Amino acid sequence: MSKVHDIEAILWYAYRQGLILPAIVSHLLNDGKAVDSKLRDLEGKQAIRQWNREIQSRYSYGLIDTAGCNRLGVQASKATQLTPTRLDQRIGLAWFCAMEAYHRQVLLASELRSCFGTSANNKHRHVLSNEFGCPVVLRVYHAGSTQRAARDHVTSFLSEHRRKDGIATELDNGRYGLAVLGSNKVRVAELREEFEQVGFSGQLRIVVGLGPTAETYSDALAESRVGATRMGAGNGACQTAVNAMPANELRSVSEVG
Repeated sequence: MSKVHDIEAILWYAYRQGLILPAIVSHLLNDGKAVDSKLRDLEGKQAIRQWNREIQSRYSYGLIDTAGCNRLGVQASKATQLTPTRLDQRIGLAWFCAMEAYHRQVLLASELRSCFGTSANNKHRHVLSNEFGCPVVLRVYHAGSTQRAARDHVTSFLSEHRRKDGIATELDNGRYGLAVLGSNKVRVAELREEFEQVGFSGQLRIVVGLGPTAETYSDALAESRVGATRMGAGNGACQTAVNAMPANELRSVSEVG
């Protein structure tokens, strides 16, 4: 990529995702090559702000800052340090979208409205995925440590959305569903087993995936590097649309029903 395109791709990613993790940006946008110098350059221009060694006293993270928003022509917001809970959620979402077998794309609030109007709750993060063979929008839930809480959340999700006009149809048509993230591979396996026993997969589109927290991020990175040959250093498909959601995919969701 050219330098200008490279910079704007990083900024669009940061704006859409709500977080910059150098290892994930490297994998997603730079063919596995280090991006530290690019990020320092952006920070020097006040396009992003970074917090060094904030994750396990080892890993840094960054957020888009005012100058970066201005460059993209989007509503400007000042970058402020994330709370521990918010940081955990954004690490998990970034990983789930970029580092698993399927690529998922975070939806902006305006894109969610274009699909479902106001019937989908935009207080929750949503992603667009093609892993079911067609575009499906998944609301993201970060599961805690108890099976009961996760099971109750899925049950509540089903009950809530079956009462809503419009979104109930999308749920039944398989165009709207739920992504449940576990903080490590053991937790993911537990959730999948639990949900299979309950039979949730017969009731809605549901994905259980890895979404590490600050505490488990290092382990997830180490395991992903073991499998780097299988995954590939970078994901060319991910590089094609970090700034804007493919219009045909949004249309195929919004026109259902």
